[in-house]
Amino acid sequence: MVGAVAVCVCMRPDRRVDRIHGRKVKMVLKTKLLGTGTDSDPYRVALPTYQLVVGHIDKGYALVNVNEDDIGLTDEALKHENPQKTVDGMFYETLCDDCLAAAHRHMDKRYQEHKGKFRIENV
Repeated sequence: MVGAVAVCVCMRPDRRVDRIHGRKVKMVLKTKLLGTGTDSDPYRVALPTYQLVVGHIDKGYALVNVNEDDIGLTDEALKHENPQKTVDGMFYETLCDDCLAAAHRHMDKRYQEHKGKFRIENV
């Protein structure tokens, strides 16, 4: 992937990570886990940058920390959602269709060379 950076950092229980690439982590999302866990097809999610919190292989989802500006959803855009407070930020188990569409439009515009590849998928 030229021009995009995927970040996957193992979480230590004694350290809370609150920054990715120097930017404050804004939210935790639940999205589809991709890959088979092999060297040629590692586990991942379809986001430009993220920090994997946990990947649930059997259920096919991942919890990831993301920066607000990477997905383009502001507090105003998310005010109708029902997040849960966590130590890593607000946790959005699912996003409404309007928020998903807005995030996808934002990522398509911001990462034009990967248009259509970066997606949040409710699981």
